[in-house]
Amino acid sequence: MKKNHFSAILIFLIVIELFMTSCAFDEERMSYPDYYRAYSEALYRIEWNHYEIGVSRFDSLIELVPHVPVAHLSRFARISAKEGDCESAARFIRLSLENGWESSNSSPNTPDYGDCDSLITQILARESEIHQQHFHFYYKGLVDSLYEKDSRVRNPVDFLLLRATDSVNKKILLRAIQKYGFPGEKTIGTTSARKAYILLSHMDGDSDYEMIKSILHHAYNQGYLDPFGLAMLIDRRRVFSKKKLEPYYHQIFTPARNSLSDEQKNTINLRRDSIGLELMIFE
Repeated sequence: MKKNHFSAILIFLIVIELFMTSCAFDEERMSYPDYYRAYSEALYRIEWNHYEIGVSRFDSLIELVPHVPVAHLSRFARISAKEGDCESAARFIRLSLENGWESSNSSPNTPDYGDCDSLITQILARESEIHQQHFHFYYKGLVDSLYEKDSRVRNPVDFLLLRATDSVNKKILLRAIQKYGFPGEKTIGTTSARKAYILLSHMDGDSDYEMIKSILHHAYNQGYLDPFGLAMLIDRRRVFSKKKLEPYYHQIFTPARNSLSDEQKNTINLRRDSIGLELMIFE
C-alpha cells in the first residue's frame, strides 16, 4: 500500500515538473505580433540615441521566435556598424546569411560598413558555403522558373495566356508548398522568396483566400511573412477579385475609406494591431 502511495506521489511530482518545464518553455517564446511590436520599440530606442538599449532589446528577440526576418537583421547590422560595434554587426550579418540573405542580389550590393567592412567581408566570403547548408535548391529553381513564366506573359500583357499561366503556376506552387513548406527566404533565399510572394499575389481568383488562408497564416507565424506582406496579400485578393470586396486591413486604399465611421476605423486598427501592423491614422 505504501509502495503504491509512493509511486502515485512520484508520478504526481513528475507531471508537475513536466508542466513547469512546459510553462518555462512557453515563456521563452514570443508571438509574432509581439515580436513586431518589440522590434519597432528597439528601433525607437535607437532613434532616440539609446543604441545599447535598442540593440540589446533586438538581441533578446532573436531567440524568442522561429525566424528573424533578414530585413531586420540586415538593418541592425548596418546600425551596429555605424555605431562601431563590429562584433554585433558581424553577428547580424552571419545570421542574415543563415536566414537566407543573398547579398549579391541586394541593393546596394555592397553597403558601407565603415570600420567593420573588413570583418564583414570575411563573413560574406562564406555566403555560398552557408547557403549550401540551408537552401532547398530544387525548390528555389522551381520558384524561379514559375516567376519567369509569370513575367513573360505580363510583358507585354496577353490576357488569355496570362490567365492560363496563372492557373497552371498556382497549381504547381500550391503542390510545392504542400510538399516542401512555404517558400520563405530561409528555404530558397531572399531573391526567390520575393518572386514566390509575387506569384502568390497573382492568385486573385481566391477572393476569400480559402485555398491559401492556412498557408499564409502559417507563414506569418513562422516569420516568413511580415505584417505588411500578409495584409497586402489578403487585401489585394479582396479588392481585385470579381467580388470587389473592401480591404480587411486597409493596406490598399479604396474610396470607401473616406466614409468610414469611427467604429469601423477602430475595428480596422484592432485588426492591424492583431498582426503587429502599425495603426492607421485616418484623415
